Amino acid sequence: MQTYLIETFWSEEDEAYLCIAPDLPGCSAAGNTPLEAIQEMQDAIVLAASLCQHGAGAAIAFS
Repeated sequence: MQTYLIETFWSEEDEAYLCIAPDLPGCSAAGNTPLEAIQEMQDAIVLAASLCQHGAGAAIAFS
């Protein structure tokens, strides 16, 4: 599996930690802690990679 950079930050608006992967537009995740957000993001990346392998070309937002 390919490695992706994950950016994690606190969102005042969402009152949660958010993760994004710049190389996967529209792929994001949230959590109550940085670790929880990262774990959710790992699941989102696996799903996004699976969709890409199966020809799903549209940007998909994960939460």
